[in-house]
Amino acid sequence: MDDIKRITRPTDVPDYGLLNDLLWSDPSETALDWEDNERGVSYCFGKAVINEFLAKVGGQAFEVLWY
Repeated sequence: MDDIKRITRPTDVPDYGLLNDLLWSDPSETALDWEDNERGVSYCFGKAVINEFLAKVGGQAFEVLWY
């Protein structure tokens, strides 16, 4: 979460890295884990990735989802 808070705003979106992935990664019903995105930018992620994230951030998840 600290990495997200340190993103300078306003900013240009880089071709790769955290900001690019936050903007362009997509949830997928068929992905088991992380997969290349069909659009050629960032990744697709499956339910297991979401569950792992929610387990890691715990109570912060609700706050993140509403910003």
